[in-house]
Amino acid sequence: MSVKTFVAQRLLPLLARLDLLEAGSSAANAALFLASSTTSNAIGTGQKTFTTQSGKAFVAGQFVQVSDQANPANYMLGQVSSYSGTSLVVDVVSVGGSGTKTAWNIALSGPGGATGGISGGTLTGDLGDAPEVTVASAATTNIGAANSNKVVVSGNVTITAFDSVANRRKLLRFTGTPLLTHGANLILPGAADMQMAAGDLAEFSSDGSGVWRMRKYQSVSESNYGRSLLSTAGAVAARAILAALGLAGEEATEVDVASAATTDIGAAASNKVRITGTTTITSLGAGANLRKRVRFASALTLTHNGTSLILPGGANLLTAAGDIAIFESNASGNWRLVSWTRAASLMAGGVGPFASIGATVDLGLYPSHFVVIGGSTATIAALGSSASLAEPFYFARFNSGHTLTHNATSLILPGGKDLTLEVGDFALFEYLGGGNWRLNHLFRASGWAGAGRTGQIAFPAAQLASTDPNTLDDYEEGAWTPSIVTDGTTPTDAVYAAANAGGYIKVGKLWIYWGRVALTSKGTGGTGNVRIGGLPAASAADAAVTVSRATGLTLTASNILTATVSSNQFRMEQSGASGYSNLPWSSITDGFNFVFAGVFVGAN
Repeated sequence: MSVKTFVAQRLLPLLARLDLLEAGSSAANAALFLASSTTSNAIGTGQKTFTTQSGKAFVAGQFVQVSDQANPANYMLGQVSSYSGTSLVVDVVSVGGSGTKTAWNIALSGPGGATGGISGGTLTGDLGDAPEVTVASAATTNIGAANSNKVVVSGNVTITAFDSVANRRKLLRFTGTPLLTHGANLILPGAADMQMAAGDLAEFSSDGSGVWRMRKYQSVSESNYGRSLLSTAGAVAARAILAALGLAGEEATEVDVASAATTDIGAAASNKVRITGTTTITSLGAGANLRKRVRFASALTLTHNGTSLILPGGANLLTAAGDIAIFESNASGNWRLVSWTRAASLMAGGVGPFASIGATVDLGLYPSHFVVIGGSTATIAALGSSASLAEPFYFARFNSGHTLTHNATSLILPGGKDLTLEVGDFALFEYLGGGNWRLNHLFRASGWAGAGRTGQIAFPAAQLASTDPNTLDDYEEGAWTPSIVTDGTTPTDAVYAAANAGGYIKVGKLWIYWGRVALTSKGTGGTGNVRIGGLPAASAADAAVTVSRATGLTLTASNILTATVSSNQFRMEQSGASGYSNLPWSSITDGFNFVFAGVFVGAN
């Protein structure tokens, strides 16, 4: 995490929460005990039911005051009997005024005191637990004269001052988006103007001269960096930190900028920008050393420029409604896309699809290791050389039926075969360095596959041997040709019948083989002992051969024919009660026919 990100996302909200603890109360918490209702009820004691907002903090046993919005002198004071969903039930114990009302403010209150007279002085000032009252925003907004300490400020008119009423403290809730302008009568944190958002809360107090100062502030969205400031000191310090880091606009709300060939996001008054419209964008303006978070309201095309608008892979980018991008500009005002999140992406941070795909898709150019490869159908022969061996794995989703071309060096595919992809397929590629890649896993949209064929597993033609005893690293089927050899002189003129053939299956280190040696002539000049050669691999140790049938040979009385695999040959033997001995060349005839099968463990 960068220093900027840490300060903006972690430190500033933490400072805000510390301010909240020091203040001993939260404007946000206060809002949990404020509600309204349009339920028709007659003022009177007894149980009253109100339909109100959900998500409030009312619990049974609390006292609340329910006041007529038009005239707070009409009210009911009672104890909460129950609160569930949008239903609030109150046992009313005392009332003021009369009549049936349909617009109520509901606020947390204390239990009513004993009834009695007041003498010896005059009560002045507004009631601290009175329900909210609404004041419309204006150049001078009269919150001081409001007959409650809880004021709803409606409307969007810029506020430059509050009425000069001395020694007051007011909690304001904004339902519009007015701009508060710092000035002699309205002192704001950091001496900077503040853009309010609907739902924001702020506490102001006035001094003996009627000058107002913001004491606490709570943004409706704590994700807006710097807006969760709850004290003037905290606001000043945080704004200074943000300015020093180039994040001074982070606390502003999202602003709209219409798409155009040059869409100047740098000139926007916020670091959070929504781009509207569908016009193709070729430039983002010339703002220098900026970072903007951009949300797209519609589908449009971003056009890559190798200098001024650098996009992943050097390809144009088609946006979708709801996509979010982070752009950064350098000192020369050239912009680069550094992060991209699709509104409908499989994984946050995935990039693409892209408007064009060529024979080389350089995965290392993309800012995420989760890449969506789209565009028109193409044959992909290489994955580029921009990736790093420090982070070699890339996960790709294919949005078109591309073909991957096998190359034994630069693009190694299972089974050494080209691979035709389907829409929705996923692949895990590993970078091997030097522009060379290997496909490690393929996940078919229609089912798992290991070599581009659903329901099958393929291994490369050249075994990738593993020393792990629990890892299957090879499977192979093939043919071989058995031949007669000797440990002496092997005839060169032996003649074999058409039935002379063999086959094998290799599973890991296990070799399963079978075959037949069929001679029509054993040739001349042979000496020594008989061997069968031509095995496709050498055995790790001697292993018995199963003899199915043998004709055309002479054995010593009472002996039987046996054979043993030794290295990549059979050792032909005759065995009896006195042991076994090698089968001499002179024992076989021109019609020698030997059918066999067996299993051995190879070196790999």
